[in-house]
Amino acid sequence: MIAQELGHTFGLGHSSGHQCDGALETDTCRTAPYRDYYDVMGASWSSVGSLNAPQAAQLGVLPASAQLPVTAAGPATTVTLAPLAARGGTRAVRLTDAAGSTYWLELRTATGRDAWLAAADNRFGLDPGREVQVLCPMH
Repeated sequence: MIAQELGHTFGLGHSSGHQCDGALETDTCRTAPYRDYYDVMGASWSSVGSLNAPQAAQLGVLPASAQLPVTAAGPATTVTLAPLAARGGTRAVRLTDAAGSTYWLELRTATGRDAWLAAADNRFGLDPGREVQVLCPMH
């Protein structure tokens, strides 16, 4: 909880979920507060892992060299993601669509600051090693 409050001090908001009942952004959608269970600014209060990619980028701790900017109008791209908690490699894809909305793609594995994903006290039962999050949209 202290880490989350410190994040607010640095200007970070809550990491919430964007839940759509049908197609993304065309059907009824709502924000579900605290629904990023991997992020301390969401609900991983008992296990402080990595900030999600957009929060880390906003804070300046995810360097531009770790982000791959992609536009929806651009060519098809194959990306090998490094875990978000890694110290190098491409750790996030930042996709911008034609309307200007930004979507982030990140890989969460039980490494580094996210090692808690393999622990017995992983209270949400999050799946380490196979979880790729699409965080959307950042308006």
